[in-house]
Amino acid sequence: MIHLTKDNDSPETLVGNDADMELSRLEKIVDDGEKPTYKDFNAGIYGADDVRKQLLIDQHEKCAYCECTLLDKDGGEVEHFRPKTAYRQDRVKGNTKKPAYYKLAYNWDNLLLSCHACNSIKSTFFPLANPEHRFDLVKELPLLINPYNDDPANHLEFRQEKVFPVVDGNGKKDEKGSKTIEYIDLNRKDLVERRRRVLYRFVRTMSRMGMSFEQFLQQEIQDEISDGRTAESIEFYGMFANQKYKF
Repeated sequence: MIHLTKDNDSPETLVGNDADMELSRLEKIVDDGEKPTYKDFNAGIYGADDVRKQLLIDQHEKCAYCECTLLDKDGGEVEHFRPKTAYRQDRVKGNTKKPAYYKLAYNWDNLLLSCHACNSIKSTFFPLANPEHRFDLVKELPLLINPYNDDPANHLEFRQEKVFPVVDGNGKKDEKGSKTIEYIDLNRKDLVERRRRVLYRFVRTMSRMGMSFEQFLQQEIQDEISDGRTAESIEFYGMFANQKYKF
């Protein structure tokens, strides 16, 4: 996971009349005492082509959470950082609550692009450090990293192919890092194996060229830039940039 910058201009689909009408319809459902279900949300708006295209650009064509390349996965899935239908503070069964952040269903700042695995695993999990302030967006303290708002390097570090929460000088694990790893399962078996293969190929080539870790990483970055891509577009770039071991 790496820090991302989102285009300040919302895609046209999200600021059009259709989005306003859909939001009004959702608000009426809630005002009538009902709870919106998945069928009440218009995926054609929050998942529109212009939304998806801009997120692909902003995220260097990678999943916002695990950094796997999305172009070979139908462009990923538009994910709501704050869940739109229901939310859970923890893993206790039966603790799912509705309605959730339906007002943010078509909000540009609440949308990310993720792979199917990260989106499915995160699901409705949205733990807060201060759940008593839930729905107060000024006071809420999410315990999941939003790479558009947070710098993941402050919360996560890599030890070879596995990710761990940053530990402070007193030996305390970063809570946001810990919860993000747990609730998105960033050390799931298939993901760790993919990282391992990329990392070991990196290290073998580095050794063959007789470069230090920092020198080789810089060379790789320069090669990417020479090819017209940004350094951050390297798959699993966060694993290299926030690697604790320098080999």
